[in-house]
Amino acid sequence: VGLTKSLKVLLSVLIFLPWMSITMVILHLGCRWLASTEDYGDLILNAVALEFVLQLNVLLYQSVAPQKSRETLENTRVAPPWRRERAGFFVFFSGAWPALLSLLWVYLYIHHIQSVLPEYQWDVHPVCSRYLTTLLSSEGG
Repeated sequence: VGLTKSLKVLLSVLIFLPWMSITMVILHLGCRWLASTEDYGDLILNAVALEFVLQLNVLLYQSVAPQKSRETLENTRVAPPWRRERAGFFVFFSGAWPALLSLLWVYLYIHHIQSVLPEYQWDVHPVCSRYLTTLLSSEGG
């Protein structure tokens, strides 16, 4: 049984677009939150808290949805549009797009989006190296 075009559009507007919007907002806020963390202990704590927020929908589904509905959903199979597929570039590398998208996001966030360090020019090395040298020499002596 196929879905009509209008039902596909309705499902996209009511389900996919809000889900994607929420995901993008959480991605941006999570990156900003983690980038502004000042020490490694807090970074780990914030990463665990962020993972909890990201898994909240799964926890909610597991606790609210009846067992029968979860089993029905798990047993639902989507038939592929064709039985056989010819070998080709897109067949073998179609699973690589999330990794490429992640790398693109990291580049864009670091170079264009982040606002944790305004006007950051990659100029902290001289200051940090002097500070670390002073810190390490005072601890050793």
